[in-house]
Parts: sequence; structure tokens; C-alpha cells
Amino acid sequence: MTKEVDSDKLELREASPAQHHQTHLNSFSAWGTGLTLNQYIAREQFLMQYPYAKLRLHVWVLVPKSDPMTLDILAACETYSRPCVVVDNNQIILNQTSHTVATVFTPVSKRNRGYASIMMEKLFHLLGSKEEVIATTLYSDIGPKYYCKLGWDLYSSESAVFKVKKDDVVNSSLPMITGHINLKPLTVSDLKRVSERDIQNLISSIRNENQIKSNYNNGMVMSPYGTPTVFAVLPTADCQEWLHGRAIFYSKELLKRNPPQFVGCEYINNDMNKNSSSWGFITWYHDFTEKKLMILRLFNNENNKIVTDTLIRAAIMEARAWELEHVELWDPAKLDLSGLDYTLFNRKESLSCMKLFLVNNNNDHSNNNIRWILNEKFAWS
Repeated sequence: MTKEVDSDKLELREASPAQHHQTHLNSFSAWGTGLTLNQYIAREQFLMQYPYAKLRLHVWVLVPKSDPMTLDILAACETYSRPCVVVDNNQIILNQTSHTVATVFTPVSKRNRGYASIMMEKLFHLLGSKEEVIATTLYSDIGPKYYCKLGWDLYSSESAVFKVKKDDVVNSSLPMITGHINLKPLTVSDLKRVSERDIQNLISSIRNENQIKSNYNNGMVMSPYGTPTVFAVLPTADCQEWLHGRAIFYSKELLKRNPPQFVGCEYINNDMNKNSSSWGFITWYHDFTEKKLMILRLFNNENNKIVTDTLIRAAIMEARAWELEHVELWDPAKLDLSGLDYTLFNRKESLSCMKLFLVNNNNDHSNNNIRWILNEKFAWS
């Protein structure tokens, strides 16, 4: 740090439209890879049309209190307000909000003065002071220590990568049948239905398991997940639609081809019309800048390995069709991936960080006593 900065003379505020635009001009050098400045601005404007951005995005700027509307921004970041669920001390807490922090950026001319740290400290305390905000998450690209010093806790950041064989070329995208399992391709119009059912299953599962808890530890009922407290961002459709919007933009602007038609596939049980409960699905996002297919959410309610394997193979087929190099899955530990050709690794970027704001109880809310479930790619933004 080149000189002492008086943080009391600085304020964190939500950006004006002009300041929001300026943050894009500032951050182009970091996140405009493969794009011209005009394309980068066009991408951001295109993504702002999606409900996820319209309704959930908050742009924050650190500016002098003496000149709050300045375009000479010291540091900036974004947060997305997202619904979440918490199980704490045998209580299910719904209708709460978690803020996912993204695009933390300091202009080159403002670096090494502590502005980013001041901004993040102010943001952490601001979010923690809001009654409706129960948690904050972020995915660090600058190592495991920086954000932990500012209040966030570090969590597992494991991924599984499935290679796509270049010599096994397909001429069309996802088929209706893969192996002996019937799959229905999913389009954007299906995401709302699938996500609503996914969330209903999650809440029902938590409620059912909570009713049969019987393991007491120091007066606390342990959750079925092995810790007294469980947290999850809800896998809503809007964030997945927004990510697909990025794929649409890149396919048109850079690849000059029609955008991907399919955003995943759903397991079809032939007995579904007979009140069968067997169901599963996968959703994905075509990341053309990294040349990979990111699995956003993978679920089947019977933990049927054949279904899981088939859904993953469908993702690999989709990646082949788009000449992507590999398929990546976050949080793979919950799945049996034996027999599949994959590599496990701990990410060096997008490191999972979270802080739960809970008070007025005796639980220890350090990360050792909180399990973050469903920490899949849909939770990133």
C-alpha cells in the first residue's frame, strides 16, 4: 500500500447508470477476453435484458463521500440477490436472501492503495446488517486467503473434468435416447418447470429428513447432512437462463452460428404417468471462451447410477457437437462416478467462499459446522 487511506472519507453506494457504464469501461481489460470494447459493452447490455440481471443485480462503487457521483471510481463490484434455504438448529429458514458477489475490480491506476479491501469490508458489513440477507457467497480468483481475511469462509472447490475425445465426432446434437435410458432434451422454455420441481424436491427432502432427526449433540439436533447447519442457494431458472444468454451472445458474435438449442436433458421414466417418483435431469452452459461445457445442475432423486452416467454422457455428446474440449462438474463428491473417464482436481480459481449471518442462537457458525450443499455452477455468477 503506497499511502494510508482514510476509509471514513469513502462510501460504498449503489452505482448510478453512468457509474455502472463506467465500471464496464474499467473492467474490459480483465473480462473482455476475445471481445472488442464495443462487443463487451454490447454483451453487458444484452445480458441486462434477462430477469436475473434486471431483478437481482446490484452494482456497488467505492467513491469519496465528497463526490459520490464521480466517474473516477476507486473500486467496484456486483452482487446478485438470490433466494436460499438454511437449516439451523432444527429450524428450516426460507424466504431469505443470499448475495453472490462478483466482478470485484480496481482500476489499474487505483491499485495498491487498499481500495478493494475497504470496499469489501464495507460490503460485508452492509450485507450483514440487512435483515433479509442471511448469507453472502463469492468465488475467488485470487487465492484462498484474501477474502477470508475480510470475513468470508473458504469451502471445498472440487471439480470433475470429463474429456471430450476429438476423434469421436458427431454431426448432430443431443439425441432423444442415450443408451437404454430415455432422455428428453431441455430448451430454455423448460427451465422454469424443471427448476421449480427441483426446488420443491429439495425443500420436501429437507423437511422430511428434519422430521426424523434424533441425533443430539450438546443439546443440538444434528442435521441429516452431519452438521447442525446447512445452507444452499436455490437453483432457480433465471440464473441458468442468464448463463445461457452468454452462450447465445458468444455463438452469434464470435462463432457466427446459431446458438445452442439445448440447455440440458431430463430423464424420462416410462411409468411417470403412473405416479412414479423416479426423475432426474442435467442442465449445462456452453462456455465458448474456455471451450468447455459447464454442468450447472445434476440431479436424480433415486441416486440411480445408470441415470447419472447417462446424463453425464449426454453432456459429453453435447460438448462434442460444439467442439468443446471438456465437460466440467462442480461438487462431484456426492455422486458415484466410478467407471467414467474423468479427473478430479481442486480449483485454483472460482474458490468457493461463503459467510452465514445468523445470530441469537448457540450454534457455532464457523465453516466446520456448516455444510454448503448444491454448490454447483448455477450458484456462480
